[in-house]
Amino acid sequence: MLIHLTGKVKNDNIEFDLVNLPLNRNSSVTVAQLSIQYNEIVKNVCGSIHTTLIERSGLNPLQELLSFCHIGQVKNFLYTPTHFLWYKIQLMDLKTSVFKISHCEKDQTSKITKINLKLLIHEGLFEINSK
Repeated sequence: MLIHLTGKVKNDNIEFDLVNLPLNRNSSVTVAQLSIQYNEIVKNVCGSIHTTLIERSGLNPLQELLSFCHIGQVKNFLYTPTHFLWYKIQLMDLKTSVFKISHCEKDQTSKITKINLKLLIHEGLFEINSK
């Protein structure tokens, strides 16, 4: 399932208009695409997106969904991962999840006018065969 989210950033929180979407216990999620629109040209964009949607683990204690980097100047940043990193979902409803963004340059977060995130959700990727 492909989900398109559009939102704005306030105090590092991404405020998406999330819908009630029940999720399966064995579902997993990855980012298919990220786009960020800034209100002015910014240099050397790098940062990450964290969410309570995915499980916290020893390998991912900050619940990082995606990290991104672009060297150069940009006003509209578009990132499409070349390899999908799948994470097990811990919440049973999309609406209850919280998304945060952080930039290496702190002032860049305040310059975001719009953020679009495309999520791929797959049911059963982490199913364990108990035979």
